[in-house]
Amino acid sequence: LIFNTVIFDSNSNFSTSNYRYTPTVAGYYYFYTVLSGGDNSTGTDLMVGSIYKNGTAYISSRAYDAVGQNVNLSCGSLIYMNGSTDYIEIYAYVTASSALIRGVSPGAFGWFQGYLARTA
Repeated sequence: LIFNTVIFDSNSNFSTSNYRYTPTVAGYYYFYTVLSGGDNSTGTDLMVGSIYKNGTAYISSRAYDAVGQNVNLSCGSLIYMNGSTDYIEIYAYVTASSALIRGVSPGAFGWFQGYLARTA
């Protein structure tokens, strides 16, 4: 997903050019995302939201909508980051005829956050 607006980044670790968070301090980070999407059609849509570490799905969450409603989900995990090359990205998949993720820069319907819980 394209998160191109940063609200708070005390160490400038989020890149708005490649949409990755690459911490420079080794430790355990808690990452969390909330997503909303779908097409408000009469069919049932599925959304899968994932937190990727180094290009591979680390944890995922999925949700189905009620007919004619948006799909809403959240996904979060404590993840060890090495402080140099490890990075985090958010991905989403939606099954809808005109699928979209709503308000991802930044909005009440799509956001991503993380914090250092403990250094290594």
